[in-house]
Amino acid sequence: MKRICAGFVLGLLACVFAPSVCCGAADTVVKAADSTPFSALAGTWNVVYTPVPPPPPTTNNIPPPDNITLTFSAGMTNPDNGIVFGTVTGVDGGVAIHNGNWDSAAGGALPVAISYISSSVGTLENIFLSATTVGESTMSGTYFSGDLVSKNNSGTFTATKPGGGGKPPPPPTTKSANVKGTWLFELKPDDSILTANILNFSSADALGNGTAADSTSGAAIATYSVSNAQITITTSGSSLTLTGSVTKDGMSGSYSDNAGGSGTWSAVQVTPPKFLGTESLGRIAATQTAADKTKTALILDEGKFSISLTVPVPADVVATLNGQSTFNVVFGGLSNNNAPISFSDDSSYAAGATTLNVKEAVNGSGGFPTLYSLSWSGKNTLKIKVTGSYYRQILPFTQDALGVSPQAASYIEGSSESTTLFDQKCVITFGAYKTTLDLGSVIVVQTASGTVLKNGLTYTPSKVSIGTTIPKASK
Repeated sequence: MKRICAGFVLGLLACVFAPSVCCGAADTVVKAADSTPFSALAGTWNVVYTPVPPPPPTTNNIPPPDNITLTFSAGMTNPDNGIVFGTVTGVDGGVAIHNGNWDSAAGGALPVAISYISSSVGTLENIFLSATTVGESTMSGTYFSGDLVSKNNSGTFTATKPGGGGKPPPPPTTKSANVKGTWLFELKPDDSILTANILNFSSADALGNGTAADSTSGAAIATYSVSNAQITITTSGSSLTLTGSVTKDGMSGSYSDNAGGSGTWSAVQVTPPKFLGTESLGRIAATQTAADKTKTALILDEGKFSISLTVPVPADVVATLNGQSTFNVVFGGLSNNNAPISFSDDSSYAAGATTLNVKEAVNGSGGFPTLYSLSWSGKNTLKIKVTGSYYRQILPFTQDALGVSPQAASYIEGSSESTTLFDQKCVITFGAYKTTLDLGSVIVVQTASGTVLKNGLTYTPSKVSIGTTIPKASK
């Protein structure tokens, strides 16, 4: 039985299987495709079809195509969608095929869709193949063939390229390294193009590609590609490229940037940074009793804070610590006036120790010190706890503040509100190491609706409560 409107079908198939031909071809500039598997696809293949299940010899079925030789053209890539496509010529049962086309899935991925029209069985058949594997000399997948009177069969197919030995390419001898997780990077010499030294690596896709993001801000700053034990990391804009290898101990290699800089790099997998801060501050009435028993009414701002944080640190930084080493934690009003704190401020510290305890009198106040407790006994991990208090007389006259308020003192005179702030920075220095955490705070201010008279002084009671951490979306 001959098919009607064959010209229409041929044209339709051309649009379906080579969309770049019919859809804006005049405006699309294609380029040669040279990536596997499509470079291996070009050439002549012997195809064998295996029906599943084998069709019974009835008039409702047509025999499977046989004696097939198909020749695939080299591929071209449509830059609009990444589809790789080409043409197919050949013979089916000794009869030349018609309108042969092939094209990849979007983005140049498997499977490869192949179609042609054959008249080898006395009627026009549409043959559709889906190649799910393509090697240097073997190809396989599924097929379907049929005409317009419900005569059809389907199954699997295999194909071999003559001269290729009919053997598939050998599988990789090793599985590509899994680099998903949090990594601490160190570049020697340091390169400012790498804007964060603690990076979260995503899972790699099927082609070994993934992204690397700042561990605390969550901003993607690089992409990576891993193949077996080799890795390439490229920052945004291709301004910095790191190449190297992955081992059980970490990653290492060399780097170069677009300004001509170069050096070596290493990275170890670490526990992600953590930060938990709490602070409370209230404006209250109090009474001060002097030595002569004289009592004075006061209005005060009093509060306290606590910060616990964990950050990764390079092992070679820890190895160089000594009594002349310094540290600091800068977060809002917590800064020690931006002056580094010496390890020697802990009289019990000795080289090789893994803990440090320091009491710093801030703003000249010995009664409201800031306490720092540091521990780096864990592998590549520094833990810091900071606690302190804050005191400021407001009435009957205002005095300078004593102690530290990281954030709350800025809100104590505000109106009642609840707000969330992001993009706040905490900068930690430890010996020769420095890192920055991006934080978010929930701030709650509760202020009385009017003034209160207490012991002859009028004031507005107020309370500020603040919780700070690394935002969940960034972890």
